[in-house]
Amino acid sequence: MRIGRASADDFTSARYVSRMWVLALACHGDPEPRDAVRFDAGAIGDDSAPGDDSAEPVGTIECSPPSLPSVDPAWNLAAWLATNEMPSETTPQAGSAEPVALPATLAELDAVRAAWRAMVGPIPETCVPLDLAEEPLDLTADERTLLDESRYDVRRVSYQGAHGQRIPAYLLVPIGLAGPAPGVLVMHQSNPTCGKKEPLGVCGAGNLDFARDLAERGFVAIAPDSIGYGDRAVASWKYGYEYADAAPLLALFPEATLTGLRISDAQRALDVLTTLPEVDAERLGMIGHSNGGIETLFDAAFDPRIRCAVSNAGPNLVRRETIEMVGLEPGIARWAGFAYLPAFAFWDGAREDLPVDMHQLYAMVSPRSLYAVQIADDTIAPQVDRADVVFAQADESFAALGGEFVGQVVESGLTPECRDEWGPPLCLGALYDRCVASGAADCRKDLDAIGMTAACVDDWSGVAYNCAWDLYWRRCRELGNDYETCVLELVVPGFDEACIDASFESGCRRDHGWYPEVEADAYPWFEECLRG
Repeated sequence: MRIGRASADDFTSARYVSRMWVLALACHGDPEPRDAVRFDAGAIGDDSAPGDDSAEPVGTIECSPPSLPSVDPAWNLAAWLATNEMPSETTPQAGSAEPVALPATLAELDAVRAAWRAMVGPIPETCVPLDLAEEPLDLTADERTLLDESRYDVRRVSYQGAHGQRIPAYLLVPIGLAGPAPGVLVMHQSNPTCGKKEPLGVCGAGNLDFARDLAERGFVAIAPDSIGYGDRAVASWKYGYEYADAAPLLALFPEATLTGLRISDAQRALDVLTTLPEVDAERLGMIGHSNGGIETLFDAAFDPRIRCAVSNAGPNLVRRETIEMVGLEPGIARWAGFAYLPAFAFWDGAREDLPVDMHQLYAMVSPRSLYAVQIADDTIAPQVDRADVVFAQADESFAALGGEFVGQVVESGLTPECRDEWGPPLCLGALYDRCVASGAADCRKDLDAIGMTAACVDDWSGVAYNCAWDLYWRRCRELGNDYETCVLELVVPGFDEACIDASFESGCRRDHGWYPEVEADAYPWFEECLRG
């Protein structure tokens, strides 16, 4: 069943261009939008000058999805650096080990935008149609009991990305709408097992049910799988990073990055919302936690259609990063080592000279509205990243440039909600640490037997927790997302229910999560922002 209505309208702003290519059978040639990569009729690239509004149309062409090439799914940073040039754009941030003040003028903001566009690379856009389609709902009877289908319709849909690959999503439409409602893009966290099912509230952390919550508040919500998650997790299970599934798609756009691809996919989801008669296309928002918070911040910074954004536990500053991995400098490693922003590696060993940092993305959302949340005891994105300096900088920048910024800090404390999610991987990590501390020669052999390989631990510079997390979710996927069974299946010497209980009692702290006081404040803000 085909749903929605097609539109070929362009959205244009003074400093950024985002075009929607939502066409039924063919697309008409048009001047190349700035920072876009296109393929037409299967050909990659376009010789027309970017941003040349005087260019003549190239005529009507067929826009069929291309055949994806067969490529190596392993990320090769050295090969990427050898074939790409170091960005030359700069900002006052270059040369400082601390986050410098955010832009206070449009000229300063334009310089920041230019530097970030160089890092992200061109965002893939094509004339491949959305081809929005409704598919059979793939939820079990037990999963559907968690949904109040008297209040909203739950649909499984799919649509084509700019690359031609179909992107699956859940679409929630409130019943009894009096007119078009705000539309919200909901992005899941780094949970490859659940993906889009977690925002639906039927898999993973029950309090991350953003799509369900927002539908109950009268919003139309779309929750897609990001590349490497849910139904789009294929090769990433073996390689441990999203690039493995993104590689064939990026081969179509040689100059694009994984971050650019993720922004492109998000823009297609927004395109879907704008085609729906139930959605007010002028009132679009986005919300996400962790990985979803990162995607929300980038997408809001690069797509002016997003009027209001909520980023919970989003990206940490490159300059404040402390975790070492994959043989690169902290901060550089997290973004370049896993293909998100490979150009960062040009500054490996000299991160203070990097001309950008994550807090600049806040300013790039202005003059629209942003709600950012920092957890005080966050071990993934520590408090020093934002709450001490950056929130104050963002307040000043938004005051000068327009829009609204709200920064919220979640204080320390214990919580029972994280037991099932955080306990098992913490215990697996502790098992490895105890084994190494004991001097036992065969500890890695034992860990190999349960799937946490020595190679994984080496890749993470000895941070066993990250390997344990991956192992836990991968095993849960095999067991049908039954978390209690996951725990029992992973019982090995030193890892049992007592370990889970001990991890909770001794310090299952309010870490990298979404908490009641945030929900109590963020949802009303979001509603007022989108409806006001």
